[in-house]
Amino acid sequence: MSSTIVQYILVRGDLLLKQGWNVGSVMAQGCHAATAAIHLHYTDEDTQKYLEDLDNMHKVVLEAPDQEALQKAADKLTESEVKFKLWVEQPENFPTCLALKPYPKQDVQKYFKKFKLYKGPELSIKDTKESEKVKPAKEASKKEEADYNPDSKLMRKLFVGGLGPSTTEEQLKDYFEQFGQVLDIVIMKFPDSGKSRGFGFITFEKGEMVDSCQKARPHKLKGRTIETKRATPRSESGKLETQYTVQKIYVEGLRDDISDADLKEHFAQFGNVTNVNQILWNDTGKKRGFGYVEFDDHDAVDKIILVPDHTVKGRKLYSKKALSKTQMEMVKKAREGQEENDNWGNSHYGGGMGAMGRMGMDHSMGNLCMGMENINMGNRMRQMANMGMGNGMNMGNGNMGYMGMGNGMNMGNRNMGMSNSQFFEERKNRNMAMANMGRMNNMMGNMGNSHMGRR
Repeated sequence: MSSTIVQYILVRGDLLLKQGWNVGSVMAQGCHAATAAIHLHYTDEDTQKYLEDLDNMHKVVLEAPDQEALQKAADKLTESEVKFKLWVEQPENFPTCLALKPYPKQDVQKYFKKFKLYKGPELSIKDTKESEKVKPAKEASKKEEADYNPDSKLMRKLFVGGLGPSTTEEQLKDYFEQFGQVLDIVIMKFPDSGKSRGFGFITFEKGEMVDSCQKARPHKLKGRTIETKRATPRSESGKLETQYTVQKIYVEGLRDDISDADLKEHFAQFGNVTNVNQILWNDTGKKRGFGYVEFDDHDAVDKIILVPDHTVKGRKLYSKKALSKTQMEMVKKAREGQEENDNWGNSHYGGGMGAMGRMGMDHSMGNLCMGMENINMGNRMRQMANMGMGNGMNMGNGNMGYMGMGNGMNMGNRNMGMSNSQFFEERKNRNMAMANMGRMNNMMGNMGNSHMGRR
């Protein structure tokens, strides 16, 4: 008996309760993702079977707790080569849900065992009523205000960059004491040479002293302009987006009763607000639960993101730097580059260059499996220029261990050698195969039972 064909949809559960989205908006996200997944894989055999009986289509809608859980699910599906569409709401670049193309239920059910059926609307109504009974809006606001300490160490710490090689901590202290008492100064140095790395950190006695220092920018010390900005928390220092300087924040969790004036009044305590923009739905004109607040100085943004939560009219809001599309694309590419480097190092360089592990070549190479072990890198690969692939492999001082070739592969007596520079270029591009193996369809000849380094 054939398995039922279903379409799985995974929706973020926090959109309603925590992010302030209405039910219709969340439903629309699932519809977008499901439609897109079917459109992208319209000619797929399972998709066509799914569409044969429109009155009896099966969908399973599940709930992911938050964005992190949704992203982990997407990564797992990608790793398992399951076809799906991750819906990212634009223009805010906000992932909301994902939808698989139609699959036999037994083929994909295993990927969703930890997720529960989506019951967001019921939970949000119940939890909202309970929260209103237990903690009135006024009490919630007081608690959040108490949690924010303007004189915490984080609010008193300043990053200083652009320092000269001969600048001392005493000179920094003499200069910055004009803004208040300096409790601590450190100039970061290279551990091997002890020379300055050109930046450091200053901790003042009060948070307002940092405010005064920032209002007095630009700063000059010993004839050169130095950069000052609020120190990034250690937990956030690895995030690429924190490195950008912007004058706009993204705010989510807004309710219909929160006006532009309310947002301006709240965020004006951090700097001069120049614009407030709450995003609306095009068809209904209703608020979508998020928006943007702009300032005339990036220091206001830097200070705002140091505060974990902001409360307006008893509603907890979440804010972060609002990057431009160009900046978001740069962050995305940088992350992909980091992941590629990490995967490359873990997959191929775990044992160092003296013992290269197995390398799985892609499908275009005819399922070729090249287990490369104990490659002798003598003479820095100069002898690898000629590698006759006929009756054995001439690798100069190179010594290739075991190579298991695929089915019916044709390599003739091709010259597959690489110079030292080519080898490292290939390493950089995540391809340890010989230089011309990208087009294996034309290069695979008759190997027969020739001795390809099999020992």
